[in-house]
Amino acid sequence: MATSKHTPAQDLPAGMMPFFRFGDVRNAEWLVRQPAAGSDAIGWYVPAGFPAYVLIRYPARQRSNAYQVSSREWVLITQAAYMRAIAQGRTDVAPPIEHHFLMEQPELADAVLNILSPRAKRSENRMLQCAFWEGSSCHGCGAPLFRTPQEGFHLFEAPERSLLRWLVDQGDRQSPRWNPDLAGQEPPCMIWPAGRGWCLVLTYSYSFGVVACSQALAEEILRIPGLDASPVELDDSLSKW
Repeated sequence: MATSKHTPAQDLPAGMMPFFRFGDVRNAEWLVRQPAAGSDAIGWYVPAGFPAYVLIRYPARQRSNAYQVSSREWVLITQAAYMRAIAQGRTDVAPPIEHHFLMEQPELADAVLNILSPRAKRSENRMLQCAFWEGSSCHGCGAPLFRTPQEGFHLFEAPERSLLRWLVDQGDRQSPRWNPDLAGQEPPCMIWPAGRGWCLVLTYSYSFGVVACSQALAEEILRIPGLDASPVELDDSLSKW
């Protein structure tokens, strides 16, 4: 497998935050060895082997980039409406795509991330691994590619403090650090630390994210006031959510 290539910021794909660097795909070998899962199961997107899983539903957005096509116009669509339409055999429906974690709920995003990586202990010298789906804006970027039984991903890494702050700020239009030029930049599909104590999964085609972690971390996340979250199992159907 390829070795790490710390690519200068100017060589990264257009629109990517400058703190991203090409990763070392050896850090993703645990994902390559994942068992295959059914395409309608949570386990299709989320890695196995963690004691607990928490599904976090995103809020309905006032400004969405995903729509349901009607005969006369485009209208806002929710994940529930999308799943009902697919079950009815509709072909004129586009899935809701959420580009950012808990968009417009930055205080909840910050609370979740603070449990996974306490703010006071974050470091610019500690890197988090970041997997971007191969069909995202990273397509053709030259970053190391690895494949799970389900899909292919480009691997990057980013400093813990900068990455987690960006995840919160880009979902908060009121933040002084919000960058409208990067509003369409997808977050990574998967983020995890070197010790793999947790993995944050941000699906591009569903209105939820999933945290894979210890039971203790899961219980803390489920206690966050106002967070729409539920414990899930890998074999739970995606259509349930």
